[in-house]
Amino acid sequence: MTETPLTLDHRLGLGRLRAAAWLDEQTVLAATQAALWRWEPATGAVTPFAQLGAELLTVNRAAGLAAVALDCPQRELVVIALADGREVCRLPGHGGGIIYSLALSPDGRLLASGGSDRMLRIREIAAGAEILALEQPGGFSLMHGNPDVVAWSPDGGRIATADNEKRLSLWDAATGALVFQTRLPYCAGALAFAPDGRQIAAVLTFGGGSVSDMLRFLALVDARTGDLLPQPETSGPTYYSEDMHAVAYSPDGRFCAIGSENRLPRRLENPAVQIFDTVTWQPVKQLPDAPELSTFRRRVVISGLEYAPEGRRLLVASASEVNLGDGQIEFALEVWDAHTWTLAARLDDFVSQVNDLALLPGGDLLAATDEGLRRYTAAGTYTTILPGNIYRVAAAPNGSQAVMGYCSFKGEAALLDLQTGVVSEPLPGLTQALINSVAFLSDSRRYAVCHDNYWLRQVGRKGALKKLPPGESNRVKHLSAAVSADGKVAFVSWNGTFTVLWGDKFEQGTPWLAHPADRTRADASDFAPPAWSGTPLPAADWARFSTWQTYSDDCRRLNAAAFSPDGAILALASSFHQHKTQPQDKRGRIYLYRLADQHTRELVTPAEQRWFDAVAWPPDGARIAAGTRNGMICLFDAVGGRFLGEIAAHGAQITALCFTADGRLISASDDGSIGVWQ
Repeated sequence: MTETPLTLDHRLGLGRLRAAAWLDEQTVLAATQAALWRWEPATGAVTPFAQLGAELLTVNRAAGLAAVALDCPQRELVVIALADGREVCRLPGHGGGIIYSLALSPDGRLLASGGSDRMLRIREIAAGAEILALEQPGGFSLMHGNPDVVAWSPDGGRIATADNEKRLSLWDAATGALVFQTRLPYCAGALAFAPDGRQIAAVLTFGGGSVSDMLRFLALVDARTGDLLPQPETSGPTYYSEDMHAVAYSPDGRFCAIGSENRLPRRLENPAVQIFDTVTWQPVKQLPDAPELSTFRRRVVISGLEYAPEGRRLLVASASEVNLGDGQIEFALEVWDAHTWTLAARLDDFVSQVNDLALLPGGDLLAATDEGLRRYTAAGTYTTILPGNIYRVAAAPNGSQAVMGYCSFKGEAALLDLQTGVVSEPLPGLTQALINSVAFLSDSRRYAVCHDNYWLRQVGRKGALKKLPPGESNRVKHLSAAVSADGKVAFVSWNGTFTVLWGDKFEQGTPWLAHPADRTRADASDFAPPAWSGTPLPAADWARFSTWQTYSDDCRRLNAAAFSPDGAILALASSFHQHKTQPQDKRGRIYLYRLADQHTRELVTPAEQRWFDAVAWPPDGARIAAGTRNGMICLFDAVGGRFLGEIAAHGAQITALCFTADGRLISASDDGSIGVWQ
């Protein structure tokens, strides 16, 4: 991976919470898709620990190690030192497959992982070598037989796995021999060995629907024989009809905490977390949601539980879907006093995804997130100026207002007065489709809204100034808009086509340039294109417009566009061919289109799997930044066309890029964070 001149200055937002574990008795390590963070519940302080966007986390405090599973830019495992966050080693994943589970051995010498290749892989950390690869028994379907859950025995001699076919398997960690296999009543959502190693607790997932045996939310397995142990009748309200996702024993083995999934309207007999006495297996405590949580919550999933080393506190990780189906998810970490069962600390400043960015004239930043529309200051503080799941945002150049698209398939968009905070009525006439892009033109009066169609509108006017001609909307998909400082607007589509419009009166069709590759659509000679103001490049570096930009079913998708600062060149961010009718070249490509003479050139990455979803120019126009679907930022020399390098910037898709007036690059991502780069 070639490094770029970019260095991370700081991140705005913690990101999408994935896992958490105790670092010591006073500190929690929180893993998000953006980075690893150190949280001190006593003071509330959150500080960076390591710039790794993790999907899974396992911690071994005695060995001073942690391991994480990465998803971007590729699926692999990283072992880090708890003392300073230093990277110890990197290990391959599961051949590019999804990594479902991860666990460090008690002595910290081995790392076990289960993946979608149906293999349990055990690696020696010091040598970086795989010592065992155990195939999970059962069918060969990728949807079944995966070792989704992994747990080491306290002595490190054995390892338990559970799969999606209701099996619990116990393996000898030295030889790989299958010790026993037990059929569970339902699939296991989590596994844990009792501290004395005699029992394995498996909490169960029912897979939806009702179950007649509602008490069977927990299966206890004898770790020596594999027998299912009788489950005592419980006297308290322990009826469940939801899936279990987390289980943890207290260090002394006296108590076992179980975390569930719950949907509202909540029933009192379905608490989020239950604590059981392991002698009688009677419930001793039920933990409700924190009282300040929204009453509009629809679904709560307890994704992680862990007792602190001294056993006096319980760490609870939760993910809550607020309005079912709209994608808004609230994450939280809670610390509960395990003696008084009072809430001691809570961290909930997590964001599931940052969808779009817009710079304001004074240097403030608008961020469209699933937590609402946020306004960040240069100091990094923010206020939520509008709640809800905001999908797209663009600000008028004069800073007076913004246009927003909501995360909805109903085609919902509205204007926001940035001075008063007043939101307009929903924009009329939009079709029932997700808003893919919004943009304000340089005059701060007109703006574009893109979904399956595109619309040009004007502030204060009900009707559209211009929209895609009839019969075109069914041929153009996933439109995105870009505007220039000199008044042009461009629309690009997944069909490999783009349209550039400019002029004072778009509604009269003056002057415009559409699909220059297809000369039968419009005679470009009828219109005077803007004067070329850039430095001409050698003729060999540019070519006449070629056939990549057509209505062909097998074309490169165009996902985003950006004009050069002088408005003379349009940069087009592309992805891969839509169909596999030709050899797939999956290197990243940025196409530069020079409006003055309709010539184009390609900027290509040396590495593959660079699907570009965002592109931006700095104020001096010397470079081009492009963001990929797997969290990379790539830089190109805009004049010479050279590839300058790339950096793993985020743990998920980069959704937006923009440059500040002083040349800093700001990136937004589905990992829930905003990166500020020098």
